[in-house]
Amino acid sequence: MKTKACPECDGAGVVDKDTDHERQCPNCGGTGIVPDDDDGDGNVLNTRGCDVEMMAGDGGPAPA
Repeated sequence: MKTKACPECDGAGVVDKDTDHERQCPNCGGTGIVPDDDDGDGNVLNTRGCDVEMMAGDGGPAPA
């Protein structure tokens, strides 16, 4: 499955970061990635066989 960095939070998983209004991104649910919709955005990630949460920076080991 192809995914890309969430356009709403730029892959951070949160919106309004470092403010009093910081909250989980409603577009990606806090993962920082969304399915690729072939809209031409160059931030496509190939998650074939990868744990999506690990790629979102949950503190786990980096994907190989």
